[in-house]
Amino acid sequence: PRLGGHLDVPVDVYSYRGYYWGYAPHLIATGEPIAQVGSALVFLNVDAPAGDSDYYGYPSYVPTRGSFHNASLQVVDLSDVDAPRVASQVPLPPGGGHTGLVAHGSQVMLSHWTPVPALRDKARFYLDRFDLSNINAPVPLGSINVPGSLVAFDAASSNLLTVDYQREVQDDVTQEQCYDGSYYGNGTEFEPHDPEWWENGSTWQDVLGRCTHMHRALRLVHVDDAAGGASSLDHFDLPDELYLSRLLVGDDRVFTTSHGYYSYDGYTSQSLAWAIGGLRAGQLVVRTKELQDGAYYSWWRPLEADGQRFVALTWSGGITSVEASNLNAIEVKRHDVLPWSVYSAEIDGDRALVSLGPYGLQEISLDQTR
Repeated sequence: PRLGGHLDVPVDVYSYRGYYWGYAPHLIATGEPIAQVGSALVFLNVDAPAGDSDYYGYPSYVPTRGSFHNASLQVVDLSDVDAPRVASQVPLPPGGGHTGLVAHGSQVMLSHWTPVPALRDKARFYLDRFDLSNINAPVPLGSINVPGSLVAFDAASSNLLTVDYQREVQDDVTQEQCYDGSYYGNGTEFEPHDPEWWENGSTWQDVLGRCTHMHRALRLVHVDDAAGGASSLDHFDLPDELYLSRLLVGDDRVFTTSHGYYSYDGYTSQSLAWAIGGLRAGQLVVRTKELQDGAYYSWWRPLEADGQRFVALTWSGGITSVEASNLNAIEVKRHDVLPWSVYSAEIDGDRALVSLGPYGLQEISLDQTR
């Protein structure tokens, strides 16, 4: 290998955290700030909210609720490695936030949401797609109102999987009442009515405030390009008490892992692998398989999916693969324990190639177990 050309991509470095601009701690979505389409790289560029900055003067990750910001796609042509160039720039619809980029053949897609006027706790989600057959002149394919953030699109059936959100608000409760039970896993938030409660004789145990929970559900819809709309096919309510890791998309499969979160009742230590199928058929099939690591409090970080299996990094540093070609007989295999954290991974046939950062690349045989 040799070093080719150099190009400074005109992207705000804060865009790497893309969809967090909209203050969306509950958001579940797929996609990355960078996607590859043929010999081109597509970068998501998100403008910092005007006037919002943190304590040190840097752009804030938490804009005013209900605000909009602009975003764009920067398309970089790498067909000539010695002379990379910006081929085009495509404006995105402004919104309260944007999810990461997902590449499908010559298309790239994402979703954005916009606050609903006069409804403080409501937002509308849209699916945005762009045809990059000609990277010098990408074609917007329009925005379609869909029920939630983008997870997976099955091109063969035009079926789309999203995560929908329903906010529940409780007023005049203590923070213990707010966080009690099964809500903490979905990012429950407590906001005291009195912002200076500690100066007014109250304690954290008895101060009253506003408690916000976010319930989430998988939604499967059919996208009708001719009509410019989407119709509901199926749904599955996600448990409130679980913290879900990043979602990975395979062939007619979506994968993730979950683990219990701390609450006043203590830790919930069970970790689960999730395999979601039925996207192509139009009827969701959701199955889970318990994961065991031997640690009291363990988690699995999904790394990469291919076909109908995925690999994950365990709490103790091991690589685990989950095979879900048969959703009723999910198979979990444990492989090598690694000496360093995994930055990224790619499945290549019967092996996984994992990046260990400064320690290089390691090949993991997915046929061998321990």
